[in-house]
Amino acid sequence: MAIVHCAGSLDQEHRPYCSGICCDYAFKFNHLIEKKLPGTRVLHLYKELVMPGKEEFALYQHARHNPNAAFVRYAPGGVRVTGSEGKAAVEYEDSAGNRGCVTVDMVVLCPAVTGAEDGGDLSRTLGTPRDRFGFFEELHGRMDSAQSRIKGIYLAGACQAPMDIQRAVSQGMSAAGYALSGLADGRKLEIEPITATVDETRCSGCRTCGSVCPYQAISYPPEGREAWVNALLCHGCGTCAAACPSGAIRGNHFTNEQILAEIEAVLA
Repeated sequence: MAIVHCAGSLDQEHRPYCSGICCDYAFKFNHLIEKKLPGTRVLHLYKELVMPGKEEFALYQHARHNPNAAFVRYAPGGVRVTGSEGKAAVEYEDSAGNRGCVTVDMVVLCPAVTGAEDGGDLSRTLGTPRDRFGFFEELHGRMDSAQSRIKGIYLAGACQAPMDIQRAVSQGMSAAGYALSGLADGRKLEIEPITATVDETRCSGCRTCGSVCPYQAISYPPEGREAWVNALLCHGCGTCAAACPSGAIRGNHFTNEQILAEIEAVLA
């Protein structure tokens, strides 16, 4: 029995990020194998060992104390699985450069967690952007991971990033809280005053602003060429105003006149 951890994770040629759960379920398999098939020899081939959290180390300790388990740290790209006559052969190169090959009855691969294959179709339907790894992009990775960049669309679970059940449930509760807070009886929808506006007389319809807006807040009505900013979606980041080649877009409360007046007041 061979268990290959992090197959594809932390690999610049494949998935540069750490999925964060591969090692945990590799150790879970170790525990199940020892329980159901006592005495089975298990070889753990790993690139890095990751055990986030305050309880997750328990499975690792169990695996380490299993007398029938061995651990080998392999070099990047140093594992190859082949098979013949009903048997699997695992060739590897360890971190010291030594090569080895073992014949096993079963190979358990723990690959990198990736975004859903049909995520692109859903992203285009909802207008919700995805990040460079194929996951739906959150509003803020550290402070607000349950909201997407589009107001009213919330994220929970592995659609946003690789995660375990505990984190997915917590994020799901946050998303439900956001949704319920917006459905309170009598609650009025608040719009930030700092939004972008378009001067229709100067807009040429080049659509540069729409291509750079990270919140999908700019659209182009079919009856006209001028850009239109949805105040509900706009966050007032100023990206469109900076990119507009004709200066047709400006941010409310951040106009050139206001900024110059502030500078003059500071220098006075």
